[in-house]
Amino acid sequence: MTDLRRLDRQAKDNEAGMRDALAVTRTGLTTLPGLGTVPAAKVIGRVGDVSRFPTEHHFAGYTGSAPLDASSGAMKSQAPVRPRAW
Repeated sequence: MTDLRRLDRQAKDNEAGMRDALAVTRTGLTTLPGLGTVPAAKVIGRVGDVSRFPTEHHFAGYTGSAPLDASSGAMKSQAPVRPRAW
């Protein structure tokens, strides 16, 4: 039980550190529904400075979150979004 308490405390401390790091970046990622501290920190950690992308479309393409055109002839549709597996 002592180990579980220690691990729980470490996880809480790690999340607090991530919150502090995210505050420094002034990101708005955590305002998106379903995107909490840990996933937002992963995105920032992987992507780095988002200002290197000229538009939000470039960013979406890089992250794999842009819808893919799956149109054929007169039929217009989009394939499901398949984010990159980081």
